[in-house]
Formats: sequence, C-alpha cells, structure tokens
Amino acid sequence: MKYVLIFAVLLFMEISVSAQRIQPPTAQSTANYNKTIKLVKPQIRTYVNQTASTLSRQRFNADSLRQTLTTAGVPGSPNLSQTDVSTLMLMVMQATEAEEYRILRGLQADMERNNQKKKALRKEEETITGNRKTADSTKRVLKVYPADVSKRLVAIQQEKDKLDEMEQDEMLMLQQMMEEKSRLETMISNVLKSQGDSAEISRNLKAS
Repeated sequence: MKYVLIFAVLLFMEISVSAQRIQPPTAQSTANYNKTIKLVKPQIRTYVNQTASTLSRQRFNADSLRQTLTTAGVPGSPNLSQTDVSTLMLMVMQATEAEEYRILRGLQADMERNNQKKKALRKEEETITGNRKTADSTKRVLKVYPADVSKRLVAIQQEKDKLDEMEQDEMLMLQQMMEEKSRLETMISNVLKSQGDSAEISRNLKAS
C-alpha cells in the first residue's frame, strides 16, 4: 500500500509538472538585458552575474533586492542614485531569470535520463520474470528464483527505489523553481512597463 501511494504521488507530480512547459525569458526582457549589459562597467557585469547565480536558488522580492543594492553598493560605482539602483535591479532580476531557466532545463534533462533508466530497469525485470509481478516482497522473490537471478532482481528494485527518491526530490525542486521563475517574470514585466525598455543608463554605471 505504501508503494502504491508513493507511486500515485509521483505520477500526479509528474503529470502536474510536465503540463507546465518551461518558458525561456521573454524576447522583450532578453533584448533589454542584452542591450543594457553591454553598456555598463565590467565590474558591474561581474556583479550582476555573481548576484544572479546566488539569487537563482533563493526567494527574494524587489524590496529586499533594492535594500541590498542600496546598502551594500556595487563595486566600481559608489553613490548610487535611485535610478541606478532601479537599473541594476532590473539587470539582476533578468540575469537571475535566465539562470533559473538554465537550471530548470538541466533538472528536466536529469529527470528524463532517470526516466529512461527506470524504463530500462523495468524492461530488464520483465525479461527476467516473464512479466510476472515481483513487487510482493523481496522474500518471495528469493524463494521463486535461483540465487543469482534473485540477487539481480533485488538490485533492480533497489535501483528503482533510489531513482524514485531522486525523482521525488527533483520534482519538488522543479515545481518550486518554476513557481519562483513565474513570480520573477511578473516582477520583470512590471518593471519594464513602469520604466520602459530603454537602455539609457547614467555615467555612474556606464563603461568608459
């Protein structure tokens, strides 16, 4: 019963997650970022990328990010104006969304590889047992088959259990990151609507 429930939960999560297609950053956001990042100082590009790498696995909001930029400052650009902070916020959020998209695609690829491994294990198990059910218990398997075959069947079940655990962890992470990416995408869209997609930046941020 326990394994049936676990399988049902995994199946439900797999259907739920797979139904949500992982979307890349919007064309408007990508174009805006690519245009702006080329104009800023090298130190700021490094700062934006490093901050995005850190934030991609964290939950944050516009207020906390603004507070961080205002109090901590940015290397090579002292005395940031509110306009500077807003420009940096947008670049950091855009870079973070792009990093989250990259991580999500990696997770998706890992899950697909694990699914292929499970399919191969099930096929091997069916070949050995002649499609006979072997999930009753390990003890029953040991009684029915020769020692070497039983040993392999037990190993197959252990590998499947391990892959199921990995799948559960990856699905939870995937779902959480998809929700965070969706929230971040809304934040970026709101900022672009409020300040437009102009790449105009101040001398304080601009590369010489």
